[in-house]
Amino acid sequence: MVAQPPTHPRETRQAPTFIRERFTDLAYKVRYPELRKRIWTQLLTEEECQRVLHSNVQDDMVQIWSFVKNVSLERAVIDLARKLGFLFPDEDQQLLEYVEPQKQIPDPPAGDAMPSYRDGKLWLGNECICTPCSRAGGKTRKEILFMAFEKAKWKKVIKNPFKKKDRQSVYKALQDANSIGVLRFRAVRGASHISWEIVEPTAE
Repeated sequence: MVAQPPTHPRETRQAPTFIRERFTDLAYKVRYPELRKRIWTQLLTEEECQRVLHSNVQDDMVQIWSFVKNVSLERAVIDLARKLGFLFPDEDQQLLEYVEPQKQIPDPPAGDAMPSYRDGKLWLGNECICTPCSRAGGKTRKEILFMAFEKAKWKKVIKNPFKKKDRQSVYKALQDANSIGVLRFRAVRGASHISWEIVEPTAE
């Protein structure tokens, strides 16, 4: 019998029980046999499929995703669960805090399109990707977030810029920001910091 990857991450052994139980549940769901074709044909590129076919990776979708995306088995479970629709909005942020609580997020390579916030609009390279609605009497959560990253010259991780620091409020604010689709923001280090990344397009 082929050995299966751990059902929950090593880092969550000291996590709350509900986190460990949730991760175990997701690790089971992303391995549903009826999802294999969808993962192969919609979530992996043709090049990635060929890499798997010419490798010795085990016949397990978590192992395969970990191999082609160069991520940990634990991160593979979360990524697959998000793409397959098993997660609540921004639940992956909470899970990732336990999987990769102190992971250093590298800056993007020079030459890559970078975000910028100017004239009340969020840009990615030369493309306008969001125009936050203004609010009389104060800044919206999107404006606060975008302005904070712009001030930091879009470092990959910045300190939490919101007045409300509790996790629930931060997750709600980031859920709003993530509605733009092109960039993804998430809470890290116990929601004391915020990171961003460009959303990877799904293979057709």
